[in-house]
Amino acid sequence: MKTHTEEVWRKALAVRGRDWVASELARRPGGPQDAVLDVVFEQPYPTREFCQRWYLDQDNRMFTMSGHTKAVILAFMLLVAFTIKFINSWDSRPEVRRQNARMVVVND
Repeated sequence: MKTHTEEVWRKALAVRGRDWVASELARRPGGPQDAVLDVVFEQPYPTREFCQRWYLDQDNRMFTMSGHTKAVILAFMLLVAFTIKFINSWDSRPEVRRQNARMVVVND
């Protein structure tokens, strides 16, 4: 029963939104076990502590990444690193050095 009630509270908080929850918690003082009456209109009412936890979970959810996203970022970083390494090694080939040395000798 408790998990069903918390699920109803979570849905109601999601409808209200993060900003509304933050402003209500800041606007109305109270203890952690005080009920927040504006979320759902039937008992049992969610506590301030539950609303604060929900708000923090929403903040943490914004910074979580799936494994697929992490793999894509890692592959992109490796691609950039190998591209830079390839460009730097292209200029240091022995033929390029010899041609540059010949140009210097011819121009002198």
